[in-house]
Amino acid sequence: MGRAMAQNANSATPVPRKKSRGPSAVLLLLLVAGAGAGWLLARNHSSAAAEQSVQPRVKSLLHLETFTVNLADADQRGFLRIGMDLGLGQSPKAGHEPAIAPVRDVIIEVLSAQTSQDLLTAAGKRQMKEHIRTELQSRVPDLNVEEIYFTEFLVQR
Repeated sequence: MGRAMAQNANSATPVPRKKSRGPSAVLLLLLVAGAGAGWLLARNHSSAAAEQSVQPRVKSLLHLETFTVNLADADQRGFLRIGMDLGLGQSPKAGHEPAIAPVRDVIIEVLSAQTSQDLLTAAGKRQMKEHIRTELQSRVPDLNVEEIYFTEFLVQR
């Protein structure tokens, strides 16, 4: 009997150990957690942007007829033909139309001080928009201009 036990002990095959999945499982778990966190952050960012678009600064638009002005080019004749809408921070009052003459006057003054060279760059256009907006806010404050939208823009030299 002793011999049989010895034989059984020698013939017993060792049970293979399973490989440890510790590092790869942890890495996979971290990747999934990171992706989930990224998704949540992106979702929160897009919902914040959606909330801002729900409450825009611009409440109404005021369409203006097209402007055609001479530019302040010293060495040549330059013209600007521009259409624009004004984004207002308030809704128009019922039965109350804003006075367009002072608005057009301010805009013509700003436009005619520009040079064609300045208006051919994106930075020049942005600068002119900002100048128009600040002048309108200063000289026609009741209008509450928040944005300037160009609907047509042509520079001829």
